[in-house]
Amino acid sequence: MCRFWLWHERGYHSLLHFFRSRAYGYGELLGVWQRFVLDQGVAVEVEGRCVVLGDHTRVVKDGGRMPGVVSLRETSETQRKPSYFRGQCWGAVGLVIGSLAGCFCLPLELRIHQGFKHPGEEQPEPPATRPNLAERVVQMALNFAVGYNRPIVLVLDAYFGIGAVFRLARSVYSIVFKQPYMMVLTRAIKNTVGYFQAPPKPPGRRGPQALYGEKVYLRECFDYPHLFQTVECQVYGKTEAVQLMSVGLLWKPPGDWLLFVLAITSRGPIVLMCSDLRLSPLTAVELYCIRPRIELMFDGLKTLIGAFRFRFWTQKLPRHSRRPTSNRH
Repeated sequence: MCRFWLWHERGYHSLLHFFRSRAYGYGELLGVWQRFVLDQGVAVEVEGRCVVLGDHTRVVKDGGRMPGVVSLRETSETQRKPSYFRGQCWGAVGLVIGSLAGCFCLPLELRIHQGFKHPGEEQPEPPATRPNLAERVVQMALNFAVGYNRPIVLVLDAYFGIGAVFRLARSVYSIVFKQPYMMVLTRAIKNTVGYFQAPPKPPGRRGPQALYGEKVYLRECFDYPHLFQTVECQVYGKTEAVQLMSVGLLWKPPGDWLLFVLAITSRGPIVLMCSDLRLSPLTAVELYCIRPRIELMFDGLKTLIGAFRFRFWTQKLPRHSRRPTSNRH
């Protein structure tokens, strides 16, 4: 920053005092930025909900006393990335602005989601109650929705297709809008199964009423093409004919009803899960097709803006081991 503004050395030290000042807090700065974004009136809305994207990104860092540096495993299929490296895991949520036909993901909040336990802080929560990485991203989006009283639809990838995410999304209900603040839309994994509601228990039969009825293997539904209907849909910016089918089923991880959307596109079959049973299948597919916009946001933050090109450390932190036995979450 000093080189960009052609500052003198004295300006550099003044800037250090600014970052160490206690006259402001992270929450206040974050609130100013989020209110500014909402006041522009450019957010994409679907059925009265703002569209928000969420995901994680990993940044290579090897500072010995840098906060948040842990051992990370890269699961992408890109060969230029190592399988294991030292770095920081950032969780991010971004607001979709513009229109569904041509949109951009604007960052709302980024936080380090691994390795942020520092000396002097209270002991971390026990593993049984500690939120996992998926829940932390969802909690960031939920705080945004509740803080500004704006219902949102959160679009996530298959990593977030777990029961804890859907339970957290339905945990806060809006009395004004008469619906949960958050609606979650994710991609289902290949072995996902749903259940119909169990038939009523026969009179005189002992035991409680069964909750789950016939099991449905969602991937097997693609073997019945007569159940699908063909519609025109925007798939990754191109209009094409897509075969759609939707069904509401019970899903065991959250123990609740979910909307399953099955689609056959030019890229192959896909199964989506949504916490709102009233969402249109066509809208669900178009919403999920804009999820890669957050990957473009990460690429812009890393390569164009240089948001992660910082180097700071503190001697108050113990030096990180290059061969740790476990990460501190």
